[in-house]
Amino acid sequence: MTHRSLPRRLVIHATSVALAAAGALLPARAWAAGPVMPRLPVARTLPAADWVDVTDDPSGITFKLPARPTVTRTSKPDCRMYAAASAATSETVSVCDIPGTDKVDYLYSTADGALDAFRKKAGNDVDSGTQETEVEGRPALDLHASGKNDPPQRLLFTARYIADDPYSVSALSFAYAKNEKALDQEHRQLLDSLHLPP
Repeated sequence: MTHRSLPRRLVIHATSVALAAAGALLPARAWAAGPVMPRLPVARTLPAADWVDVTDDPSGITFKLPARPTVTRTSKPDCRMYAAASAATSETVSVCDIPGTDKVDYLYSTADGALDAFRKKAGNDVDSGTQETEVEGRPALDLHASGKNDPPQRLLFTARYIADDPYSVSALSFAYAKNEKALDQEHRQLLDSLHLPP
């Protein structure tokens, strides 16, 4: 992917904070490149009906997370990050103020920053792919990434980035490879619960 017009360091900073918030919810050994982790049982997915309703007050954007979120704020760019974890995954939604920014350029810059930050956490050997889409008529980009280290230590990352002047939304999900099915299901629940005001 090509790095675009929005200052890359700001995008990487916001994405790194979101990754760090989500990473703090996974056990520390998930981010370590050290010894193989002990085998743990595969976690069950929490039903969507039991998820917590969250509203980003400045934007009116609403979504659900598997638990009451930890909120982190940044000022450059102005972002609010909401992170929560289930037994299987870690979910983060970030809402950033991006008035006047080219939407498509922002999506690719954000995905580039996220991939850079994920490589630093999961090791440089990462498989990834992106796909352009739309959400409620707004441009969006889906990103999927996987560390290549051996299971059960391998980390998976999936994200949807949505650009809508003056806000952008990132919905990020992380899990161990053994919880891939739960990751797919919970990320879908997160996306289905995400609503942007008209």
